[in-house]
Amino acid sequence: MGRIKSFRFGLGLIFCLLLANFAAAFGQQTSDKPEALVLEVTRKGQGNIFPLREQLYFRLYGSGRIEYETPSPFDPEASKPNWDFLLKTCYLTKEQTEQVLQHVGKVDVEKLNSFYPPVEKEIDAWMVTTVRFPTSKGSKEVTLQNIRLHDEKTTEVYPPYLLKLLRLIEKLRPKTEEESTYKWDKLY
Repeated sequence: MGRIKSFRFGLGLIFCLLLANFAAAFGQQTSDKPEALVLEVTRKGQGNIFPLREQLYFRLYGSGRIEYETPSPFDPEASKPNWDFLLKTCYLTKEQTEQVLQHVGKVDVEKLNSFYPPVEKEIDAWMVTTVRFPTSKGSKEVTLQNIRLHDEKTTEVYPPYLLKLLRLIEKLRPKTEEESTYKWDKLY
């Protein structure tokens, strides 16, 4: 008889905990609106250059949340390289978020060209960087080929506020040790 009471008590306790968990999950206030996207930067190597497939370099939301992809850890025992990416999330400080928003505000998105060619001709490989800005008419996509953020020739060709914005993004984006070692953390 004691075992049956104990079993019923345990079953009742589990039921109450499940009910409380269910109520807590649905009791949380959630917004019906998705978080506002501020901008997104992706890149893809063409030819013999990393990354060989599109990589989310930096995606910023109005709350300061950023998403970015990093290469999966290198496995020297693997028969071939793993070019998968890991999606990571973190938050910028309020000051950093405001700094990016100020730079975005200075970029006249409507006047940006949809494509910027390379400043110098590349022989066997090139990097395609795409910046997406949400606008009232949808999304404005700007494609930059072989952008060299710190090259003087680049500053003569590309809009200055776009360059400042991309330099800031490159600085603020978290980096893995592997990315820093192989210079995969740079926009080029």
